[in-house]
Amino acid sequence: MSLPALFNICLLLFLVMFIFAIFGMSFFMHVKDKSGLDDVYNFKTFGQSMILL
Repeated sequence: MSLPALFNICLLLFLVMFIFAIFGMSFFMHVKDKSGLDDVYNFKTFGQSMILL
């Protein structure tokens, strides 16, 4: 009974993270890599944005 509710919550959480990753890419794509941002943790691609969030 709680498994469908858990699925809905996870889907909603993924949707929110997806939207924030897209916003992060559009706002912070061209920020220089320093003080916390490096080759892996940045907003240059969608995958890296999701990892950073």
